[in-house]
Amino acid sequence: MAGDLSNADRNEIEKRLREHYPGQSNQTIGNWTGQLYRFVNEIRIGDLVTMPLKRGEGGVALGWVESNYQFQPDDDFPHQRAVQWIETPFPRSSFGLDLRASLGSLLTVCGLSRNDAVGRLTSIAETGDDPAMADLADDPEMSLSTLVDNLPTTMTVRRLLEYNGVSRRTVGTVAQIQETLESLGIETDSPIESGPIDREITLRPIPDAESEPAANVTQPTETVPDLAGGADRHADIAAPIHQTRTIDFPVSTIPAASTRPVSVAPDAPLADAQTLMLKYDYSQLAVVEDERLVGSITWQSIAIASFYQKPNYVRDALVSAPPQVPSKEDLLDVVPSVERYGYVWVNTERGDLGGIVTAADLAIEFGRDRKPLMLIEEIELRLRRSVNMLTDQDVAESAARAKTLEALTLGAYPYLLADSNCWGKLSWNGIRQQSLVDLVKQAADIRNSLMHFSPDPISSSDVATLNGLLRILRAVDQDSSD
Repeated sequence: MAGDLSNADRNEIEKRLREHYPGQSNQTIGNWTGQLYRFVNEIRIGDLVTMPLKRGEGGVALGWVESNYQFQPDDDFPHQRAVQWIETPFPRSSFGLDLRASLGSLLTVCGLSRNDAVGRLTSIAETGDDPAMADLADDPEMSLSTLVDNLPTTMTVRRLLEYNGVSRRTVGTVAQIQETLESLGIETDSPIESGPIDREITLRPIPDAESEPAANVTQPTETVPDLAGGADRHADIAAPIHQTRTIDFPVSTIPAASTRPVSVAPDAPLADAQTLMLKYDYSQLAVVEDERLVGSITWQSIAIASFYQKPNYVRDALVSAPPQVPSKEDLLDVVPSVERYGYVWVNTERGDLGGIVTAADLAIEFGRDRKPLMLIEEIELRLRRSVNMLTDQDVAESAARAKTLEALTLGAYPYLLADSNCWGKLSWNGIRQQSLVDLVKQAADIRNSLMHFSPDPISSSDVATLNGLLRILRAVDQDSSD
């Protein structure tokens, strides 16, 4: 047990957790530290709390925080805040799909901010209605319910995500989309959680939907962590539902894995193969005979063959047993083979040659989110340097939900920058305050999105948002050597 955290800063919380749980990883300790710190220091009296429920008929409990942090050492759940819960939980259908996906966050204690979550949740608590759902009903072009009478219909996975107000596939969004489709009696001809985001899928009626669920629809299983302790007035902060559905990351996610590779015949002159490899800057070619993969020709195999003879034809330098994987193979399981050979050939479900995955493909795939993460790292660094003329007292007296400059997180900066006293002390006269606040909020949302595993990259507009914010911060960062 970490003990009473009333006067503990982030470092002290982390120290206690490491002492009490010495076998836990740095990632787990960091996760727990952040959530406990937020529970103790950032939640305010009057904040709206949401708690997805598993008991009874499920639904979502809503309530308002009534007390500061309390430590009750004899209670099963010693870290507490009193909450005034609305007596009757709200059915999940009261919440827009994006809110339901947010409620499926992997974090037990987290803040919901995207898509005016606070305003919409407040409206649900007060009236029972999510205003965004009414807006969707008024837009027939973006309502899945309008497709029911026009099935079957074909669209890309990306388009289906857009219908549901999201841009990336995560555990939460996939589960909620499946839930919505099932409620409308719709199934897809192939799973939406795997494969390229621009792959076309067909939406069609579920056969005998009332009694026989579609074979390809996986029902999400809901579990509530022990942290919740039930929806009573003194329950710990909202414990979101965790879906057991996983996001597949098959080899077919790589575009080149589904693109027929350039090939040569085994009887072709070796010069033809070398010309193609030079022309396209390839390190290997598929060797195909009668539509079957019979081997590879690589620069290495050509060099080895040249040690013993002068190869004239492709067959003279053939790798007869090249590495091959099925398109459904998990990409992470394929990485060791690509590291060893530099490539693997990808076979379709029928066993035909479908494409290739190379070390360069993996570098692109696993590095695609690194650029935005680097931008966010620089944004956080420059924000911290740029506000260093403020004091810990300025921070504590603002709405930033932090007690010191050191404790500021990216999500806290918008509240700090919106504070008139803090903004005045910064003296950024050439910058429009609200525009900067909005940009920092968007950056925090993008950062949170990147924390959810997804086979889909963030959009180019999100990258443009990060670059735009960074240009402003570079201008106001007086400690920079730029």
